[in-house]
Amino acid sequence: MNQGSVPVFPDAENAHRLNTALLRNFLDRPDCMLWHARVTPTGDTFRWDFEVPSSGLQRRIYGERGTLRYSNVTHGGGHSLFGEHTIPEINEKHARGEAALRSGASGYQNEFRLITPTQTYCLQEQVTIHAKADGVFELVGVIFDLTERRAVEDERRQSATQIRQLLERA
Repeated sequence: MNQGSVPVFPDAENAHRLNTALLRNFLDRPDCMLWHARVTPTGDTFRWDFEVPSSGLQRRIYGERGTLRYSNVTHGGGHSLFGEHTIPEINEKHARGEAALRSGASGYQNEFRLITPTQTYCLQEQVTIHAKADGVFELVGVIFDLTERRAVEDERRQSATQIRQLLERA
């Protein structure tokens, strides 16, 4: 750029198109899922209103359902955003989220298994918390599928154990 020249920025429509394409590209990755929740205190618990936009991982877990919306007043038990799928660590997952909200933390993370009728996923969740002035919280979460990575790590550990056992016997 020459000195004195004015930088050229794309017009608003082109910027919007570019941002939409970048977001779609990110969401179509098969190993991640975004979610947003508005969390409202209700006595000694919370009401969670979730929205999960369609993404590669969301479609793998739920099938072609588009954007998912879900509300839960008793987040600590009963039905969950994950429907009929099983999360063995669900109580710890919920407790970590509620503890972060109660403590004023800026976020939290979880690693958990999601068991569907056809597959067991190993998922990692990173959550950011924004407290609003009216006592309401806005949360944004990103869930990554670590299933393949964990399987490779397990195979590596098993191979190392087998090699160590062979050397000990020799």
